[in-house]
Amino acid sequence: MENFSDNIPEFKDSELYTALLQSVPDPLVIYDLQGNPKFVNHNFTETFGYTLEEYINRENPFVPPHLLDSTIAKIKDVIENNHPCRDFETERYTKDGRLLNINISAARITNKDDNPIGMIVILRDITERKKIERKINELEKAELMEKIAAGIAHEFNNILTSLQGYIDIINLKLNNYPEEIGLKDHIKKIELLIDKSADLTKKLQTFSKRNIYNPSLLKFNTVIKNILLAFATIKKRVYLNVNLSQADPTVHIDETQIEQALMTILINAAEATSNKGVITITTEEVKGSNLLSKFPASDPQTSYISVTISDNGIGMDKYTTQNIFKPFINKQQEGLSIGLASAYKIINTHKGFIEVFSELEKGSTFNIYLPIYEK
Repeated sequence: MENFSDNIPEFKDSELYTALLQSVPDPLVIYDLQGNPKFVNHNFTETFGYTLEEYINRENPFVPPHLLDSTIAKIKDVIENNHPCRDFETERYTKDGRLLNINISAARITNKDDNPIGMIVILRDITERKKIERKINELEKAELMEKIAAGIAHEFNNILTSLQGYIDIINLKLNNYPEEIGLKDHIKKIELLIDKSADLTKKLQTFSKRNIYNPSLLKFNTVIKNILLAFATIKKRVYLNVNLSQADPTVHIDETQIEQALMTILINAAEATSNKGVITITTEEVKGSNLLSKFPASDPQTSYISVTISDNGIGMDKYTTQNIFKPFINKQQEGLSIGLASAYKIINTHKGFIEVFSELEKGSTFNIYLPIYEK
């Protein structure tokens, strides 16, 4: 058992003190007044990777450079003013370079004459707790956005219904005036805009969870071919390189929703290539056991059909790639978009998974995995 009495002679009954310090469930360090470490407990070594000797002779920083000033200020306050430090949230590096979220409590150590001789510091690892807090925060934000989206979709849908009603009335009246062909053309354009707006409403409803999920058994190659046929009619200048799995598995999906999700990704890919690039679509079967490392929720007993959609467009920076499935982040990093957030939700509803890889000027690749139906 490591003994600190050799470094701090003022302490007596060293074995008892050492046993008490080793029993502390959090990492613990004792420093002298010059800030030199004199003792670390086992939990410090387990959490940060350093023994006492390694910690004294370390070459890598323990305190991140941007936190040095605040750390020094806390130390001075503890040592000089005898103000104990409680629940000071900060960050510290481990021996292998990982950055941990840490909650620090510290107090000055005095001898029998009440003179300061050092400082005791407890460093609680709160990294996992902070991750959970961030996830809860994201969920709360997502819930708020869902409520806003639902409200917008409801009101917008009412407006579109009224507009379409007035258009129908105008069309009926124009039937008596065949010479007004030009006016009818304008009305057709208005109807197209209404259809596009209705599609946006559908996406908002999907995002807000207020959509109906109607799955059926379908051959996946047929689903993909129908989606690509529809896509080719609206993005005629984009070259499609298609490689479909010969297996053509059966899937249990809501065809309308899957079409919406994949069409969103395809349209994003086309726009990233200025609507004149190359998009490669590949499908293949993947065992669930091969997805566990990336998607722990995948079923190792289930096979999945993967859809890979790659483009040779402008690509995305790291921030956009990491946030692409959040509301109002789009591939061009401008404007507002819920399309990919909606696509993510649809794939998730189907017990599937989606991921993206991208680099600026090197294009993007989306991988979608959907479970294959097995009797």
